[in-house]
Amino acid sequence: MYKQLGSVIRRIREQRKWSLGDLAEKLEFRRGADTSGLQRLERGTKRAPLDLYAAVASAFEMPLSELISAAERQGGLSPEVLLPEERELLVAYRVMESSAQQHYLAIAKGLANKE
Repeated sequence: MYKQLGSVIRRIREQRKWSLGDLAEKLEFRRGADTSGLQRLERGTKRAPLDLYAAVASAFEMPLSELISAAERQGGLSPEVLLPEERELLVAYRVMESSAQQHYLAIAKGLANKE
């Protein structure tokens, strides 16, 4: 479970474009939360106390239970690891009519291909 939690933490941190130093700063450099400690945490080679995982979840503005759930479902991207803007897009897509969804996808694909 530690490797999965670490992988989820790294994925969320990278999605937010945070460095290890950024996350350490948000954790106020608490014991075990320096950049080298966080690197070991993300690799799953460090077993941290539960309060450190709770602090990481808090820095990500999500409950610890969502972080753990995302680790349990490691295989796919769950809504818990989406940025708020990505969640908003997903919610909007789900309430659209089918034809609007097709237009939405076409626009998104077109924009993605321009980058």
